This record gives sequence, structure tokens and C-alpha cells, in this order.
Amino acid sequence: MLGEYDFFGVGVIGAPYIPGAINLAQDLKRQTGKPVCVGGSALEDVSFDQFNRLFKGSADHIGSDSDLEVMSEAAKVLEEFNVSYDITVASAHRSPELVHKYVAGEKYSGTKIFIAGAGGAAHLAGVCASLTTLPVIGVPIKTKTMEGIDSLLSTVQMPPGVPVATVGINAGKNAGILAIQILAVEDDALAEKLKDYKNKMSEEQETKGEKLSEVGYKKYLGK
Repeated sequence: MLGEYDFFGVGVIGAPYIPGAINLAQDLKRQTGKPVCVGGSALEDVSFDQFNRLFKGSADHIGSDSDLEVMSEAAKVLEEFNVSYDITVASAHRSPELVHKYVAGEKYSGTKIFIAGAGGAAHLAGVCASLTTLPVIGVPIKTKTMEGIDSLLSTVQMPPGVPVATVGINAGKNAGILAIQILAVEDDALAEKLKDYKNKMSEEQETKGEKLSEVGYKKYLGK
């Protein structure tokens, strides 16, 4: 039935219902892939910037724009699952005030997860975790000096009480998938889509195995 419509509208009857209306709109968008409009007199005092930020599901932090290629893999996953996000450049060492302002301000903006990528003395994810009670996923970025081992240890070795869910070196894609898995705990539609994603991945591996058995490793590798 939902597939019969080209777009959907969600009305807001009072300010306390804005977050609920937005959650409903996000669910509709994920289920149908169609545009969803949220409107109502309750939004008159809400700026476009505030409203736009309420739609975010996760936030990507990059310690440096040189890390963008790795972190873009997380963004691609979020886009594949129709999960909205915000991405920015902020350094725990070079722009600490910006990090504090950004993370502290997300408490009421609708952000549910932070993904932070940094290399070397990679303290960005840890700083984020110290400023919020939301889950923080750390992405250690590969470095020239220690191949990213320094980044990995800096990100994963957090003190008790301030955990960072750390993925592998340059594993932006896994950070995105982990974020989806966390969000899917309270989102049945997202959980179903995640199940389909995993099933497809399994089928692809089976197909590769069958091809290898059929043609042998030389033809498989094109040798």
C-alpha cells in the first residue's frame, strides 16, 4: 500500500511531538525510499538548521581532511541504509574547542552515534567519548611511521568508564556497519535491511567458492 504513493507527509501537532514525527518520517523513508515531508505549526519557531540537525542518525568526525578517503567508506554505508549523517573536520589537538562545541551540542540534535577517525596520536574518538554518553566508534587511520599501529593503540586503549568501540586500521566501512547494527537494535526496518545485507554478502562468498572450485585458482586469478 505504501508503495502506491510518490511521497509522504507527517504533521506535527505540538513541539513535544517533533522528535517522534521525525522518527516516523525516517522510518517511512527507510521503508519506502520515497521523499517524506514534516510540517505543522509547531515548527514555526524551529530554524531550518535546527530542524535539519534533528534528522541526523550519526555524526562522522575526521581529525584531518587527509582522513576523508577512509571515513567516506563509513558515509557510503550509511547512505546505502538511508541513515542520515553529518560529517566534519575537527582535531582533538588543533581545534579542541570545535570538538567540544560540536560533540556537546549534539546532545539535543538527534545524533545517536559518533564515528571518529584519526591517525598517530589519535585522541579524537577518546575526547568525543569523554564529552558524551552516546556510543563512539573509533577508526584508527594508517600512518607512514608505524603503519597505523600507533593510531590503533591510541584509539583503543581507553581508561575504565570511557569506552570507544574501535574497529580495524582504516576500517571505515566496518565503522559504518557497526553504527547500523547499533541503530538497528531499536529499528525493526533497519534490522531487516541489515539482515538482507548480511545474507547477500554470504551468497556472494558462496558464488566465489563455487567459481573457484569450477575453474581452479589459475583461471580464477587470470593467470
